[in-house]
Amino acid sequence: MIYLSPNMSSDILQEKDNTIYANCMAELKGRLNKVKKLLDKNFSMDIFLLEFICLQFRKICELFAFGTLIASKDLYKQVRKDFGNDWNFSRILETVKKINPRYFPKPLKYEGNKKFMAITNDFLLQKDIIAIYNECSNMIHAQNHFKDLKNFYPNNDKERDGWTNKFKEWKNKFIRLFNCHTIGVKTNSYTKFFIAFLYIDNSNKNPQIITADLLSQKIHRLHQI
Repeated sequence: MIYLSPNMSSDILQEKDNTIYANCMAELKGRLNKVKKLLDKNFSMDIFLLEFICLQFRKICELFAFGTLIASKDLYKQVRKDFGNDWNFSRILETVKKINPRYFPKPLKYEGNKKFMAITNDFLLQKDIIAIYNECSNMIHAQNHFKDLKNFYPNNDKERDGWTNKFKEWKNKFIRLFNCHTIGVKTNSYTKFFIAFLYIDNSNKNPQIITADLLSQKIHRLHQI
């Protein structure tokens, strides 16, 4: 059990970053909810819908990367001065990984009354997100017609159902990772944490971001797991 201390930070220097991270998570939530609504329906998967869902998952992966950049901004901009124009998914993650050891979100379950439980299974790791990004990137681009397209595109119900089942698994694991999570905020002088509530089941509620100090060694240890 993790307890949120009442000594939450209201550091004015981080207020803007809180808002930017919240906006990033709001876009991620919107795209994830769009995928969720599609997959909750009974439908016949065709190549156009498949490509649309792949596009949403690729953008969700990119928003994950941009979220890690926001949490590491102060150190990141020392490495890449034009950080506001960075777009390369792999380069962002490789850079963040070197400067912020607590860059990867850790999923939590909010128990109420400022109590959290760490979620320890059935969520995505970075290697999973990279694999999803690469797989979706392959699918959303037009293909060279000298390629063996017959064996590239799913062309029967079994193959299309395979993609649908894969989409559902990705969706569930993304929700589990992001719905309530903590991520390390690293600067030259301190490490803090964003605690994010996305409220994915409530499309009318905006994500909420709280900045916490190294107030709870339990949160600190969580990022060492």
